[in-house]
Amino acid sequence: MGPLKMKEKLKLTEVWFKLVLLVFFILLYLFAIPYPEKSKQFPQLIAIFSLIMIVISLIINFTWRTLLGSIVGFNFKNLK
Repeated sequence: MGPLKMKEKLKLTEVWFKLVLLVFFILLYLFAIPYPEKSKQFPQLIAIFSLIMIVISLIINFTWRTLLGSIVGFNFKNLK
């Protein structure tokens, strides 16, 4: 197995792991809704912060070639 295939699998695993975390934190937020007012603030705060960080990370995963290409000025379309 070549290094390119391994990187593709690692990236795929990374994306799937982030999607699972996204679902987990959405459920954490939803399960905290019926708690009393003061009790639900902490889990919801953690869930919201984590959701924002995961969404930013997924955006970077899907657009890193475009972002890196615009910063460095390199055309990644020639690479396989």
